[in-house]
Amino acid sequence: MCGIEGHGFWWEIENELKELNYEVCFALELNSHSGIMSKYKIPCTAKKLGFNPINGEIITNGSVPIPEKVKEKASLLFQMYYPNKETIVEYIRKNYAKNNDKNEWDSKLSLMLEDEGKGLFSKNYFTQWAQEYTQWAQEYTQRARECTQRAQTYTQWAQEHTERAQEYTQWAQEYTQRTQEYTQRAREYTQRAQKCTGVLDEMDIEKFIAYFLEHPNSYWAERKEERKVEYKEFVKI
Repeated sequence: MCGIEGHGFWWEIENELKELNYEVCFALELNSHSGIMSKYKIPCTAKKLGFNPINGEIITNGSVPIPEKVKEKASLLFQMYYPNKETIVEYIRKNYAKNNDKNEWDSKLSLMLEDEGKGLFSKNYFTQWAQEYTQWAQEYTQRARECTQRAQTYTQWAQEHTERAQEYTQWAQEYTQRTQEYTQRAREYTQRAQKCTGVLDEMDIEKFIAYFLEHPNSYWAERKEERKVEYKEFVKI
């Protein structure tokens, strides 16, 4: 998880009755798990968490499944601090491309728009992204091939390498999945390029924000509540 996604953590706690519960936190102006760890008092056992500003989904890039109670708490935090399109604009301004991750932002921001950006960006913009995704798909195809070969090699070796073979097999599967994802995105951007009416050849975040406020996707178009809590850089529940 990186780029456009908000970053946070969750960890287990016990109350007075020794019942299992969870703490959940987000750093709303620090889009980096390592940065959050170094700046705030986060337990070393904490597990990564995040939110997708496109649709409010609670997500993780870790291997540990998120408990339902954690999802509920994280979703509550997101609902409290980002109840409308104006508040998510605040998040975008505070975090856009702050961690050398402009590409990660630019590749997904158009999904926050009602028309996926066809009325804002030019044909050239979408064509460039289609080419980017095609290249990334090719790179991940090669990585998957290399990991599969290594997995086969370790499987042929002594028993102590079985675990390493399993690791490479898993990586190969993940890279293959990433290849399929990027290939699909390349197709989508190619289709958008044929239908666009916009003129913006590259991302301009303020022009994007202005367009978003007028043309939000269905998720943000429906969110019109006022923020009823005091904004803080670091929030926990």
